[in-house]
Amino acid sequence: MKARLAAGETLFGTFLTLGSPLAAESLGLAGFDWLLVDLEHGGGHESQLLGQLLGATAAGVHALVRVESDVRGRTARALDLGVEGVMCPQVNSAEAAQTWARQLPKGDTRDAALKDYVESIAYWAPGKAAGTIELINDATKREEAVAITLRSWAEMDPASARTWIAGLTMSDEVKARLQSTLPAN
Repeated sequence: MKARLAAGETLFGTFLTLGSPLAAESLGLAGFDWLLVDLEHGGGHESQLLGQLLGATAAGVHALVRVESDVRGRTARALDLGVEGVMCPQVNSAEAAQTWARQLPKGDTRDAALKDYVESIAYWAPGKAAGTIELINDATKREEAVAITLRSWAEMDPASARTWIAGLTMSDEVKARLQSTLPAN
């Protein structure tokens, strides 16, 4: 899904509120690109999530979920079931998003979620994005998050972006590669 969006493709989707795997598969076959299972306001329950994900997968569409609350276990279960993205309710600020992301399970799932969070705020809050990057353990995901943030930051303030790169805990080779992507002073 991210690759399609990055390529400039417009994706269409809808919320699933019935708790029905058949509805998920039917909407996928109807031509939607993504489906978001709504566990916060929808009529379905968390126990029905797997069936809906399987329905979306059978139809070949991207499956997302809005979890019921920001409780860590709810997000972890959804990620363990294989959703491509999670919408967390009542996260209305960068600080709340950072708190939520820090609670995610350690490892690939958490690193992927943190990278996605950085990507979502990098344009409007590169400083907040930069503060979250150090929480990402996986070197590849961390470098991707840095590159995303760097592109946004460099548009607004190239000098600050250069200073930020110099202070990163990354190899000199990676820092040099990132510095080379910045516009000349």
